[in-house]
Amino acid sequence: MKKFMRKTIAVFIVLLISISCFAACGGNDTEGNATNKPAPSATVKPSATPTTEPTATPESTPTPEPVKVNDLTDGENVKAEANIEQDDYLAELAIDNDDTTRWSGAGDAIDSEWKEITIDLGAEYKIGEISIFWESISNPYKIYYTSDKTGEWKDLMSRPVPADLYEEFLIPATTARYIKLSSSDTGFFSIYEIEIIEHREDMKYEEDTDENVNIALNKTVTTNTRIENDTLGTENATDGDISTRWAPMPGKPDDTIFITVDLGQKYNLSSIEILFESCQSDFIIEVCDTAEGEYKVIEEGLALVSTAEPYVIDAEGESAQFIRYRRQGGVWGSIFEIVVYAA
Repeated sequence: MKKFMRKTIAVFIVLLISISCFAACGGNDTEGNATNKPAPSATVKPSATPTTEPTATPESTPTPEPVKVNDLTDGENVKAEANIEQDDYLAELAIDNDDTTRWSGAGDAIDSEWKEITIDLGAEYKIGEISIFWESISNPYKIYYTSDKTGEWKDLMSRPVPADLYEEFLIPATTARYIKLSSSDTGFFSIYEIEIIEHREDMKYEEDTDENVNIALNKTVTTNTRIENDTLGTENATDGDISTRWAPMPGKPDDTIFITVDLGQKYNLSSIEILFESCQSDFIIEVCDTAEGEYKVIEEGLALVSTAEPYVIDAEGESAQFIRYRRQGGVWGSIFEIVVYAA
């Protein structure tokens, strides 16, 4: 009996130890397989977001300063000559970059009807702008250009008497070596400085458009009076050249002097501009549809003290083929150009 009890206790102890070990190993699943406790996942730290450097604002490219052709070789190869010079006022002083010295073309040009100054740039350049600082100018003038001085001079533009003694203006991009300024010998012509500027792409020269075309250009012009001489005919009033002019004989005080522009067809008008050489009497501007029809007065103008700027007439709402300028005789009067714009 004791022996049996000892065996029973021993079996019980072995069974107890087995159960304890089994419990310690985590038991079993429903199919009798050991269940492994999953290992805890490691906490992943978020990656640091890199700080973006601020993008630098690009600096705008400055517009380059105009290059004076006179300065390209420090004046070494740039030369000037004139067909008339007064005392020590030589042509070279108009391009010496010193606006206290000047060239003067005072007096009558010898063997010429023009005062002229010619600038040799020393080489060909593409020109885009010209500026002139005048000491005095009393007549309209013309600008010519060429690359071959022995060849043909080409018209660049005609200029009115400037309202200000300093003027600068853009020109179409023009390749040239020689630039010439020319004016009638009947007035004073003196220049402190001429600057010729190279063309740049940002230079905006305004070409003619349909809105600003002179419809009187080279149109037929008639008058009822004699002209002063053969070089001052009526065709000069519409030739687009403000260095030429129409100049009638003064006549008597009770005379009526007129000049008529035939536009060739009827237009709706916008404005009329007259550039006078001299306007010493009151005048009338009239329009008509036909050569023999009745003229309508659209402007009554007064004698002008200054003729530096064109006289502008608002013709909006008018239509005509013929435009007539009329004044009394007995006084001096002369016209460089009549310009007409359509609506």
